[in-house]
Amino acid sequence: MPRKRGRGVEAFLGGKEAPSKATFYLPQDLLLELDDLWLDLRRVNRKVTKSDLVAFALTEVLRAYREKGRESPVCQAFAKKEEEWPRTE
Repeated sequence: MPRKRGRGVEAFLGGKEAPSKATFYLPQDLLLELDDLWLDLRRVNRKVTKSDLVAFALTEVLRAYREKGRESPVCQAFAKKEEEWPRTE
């Protein structure tokens, strides 16, 4: 059985940062689509994780926000009245 390796000297020398854990609540249909995408991508690259996909998606949203500010798709989606927000419930 493979052993889990610690960060060793990387912990002191500022090597690759360990990922942080976060919890978000998402609609079931969105999670199913995430699973479908993940399974499809794993046929090409077995190392792809769902966390990789979510990190990529958030990176793209934040990049668009940095570039376009209030004209970005995320700001446009949430600039509507509260009752029209794209809720995740």
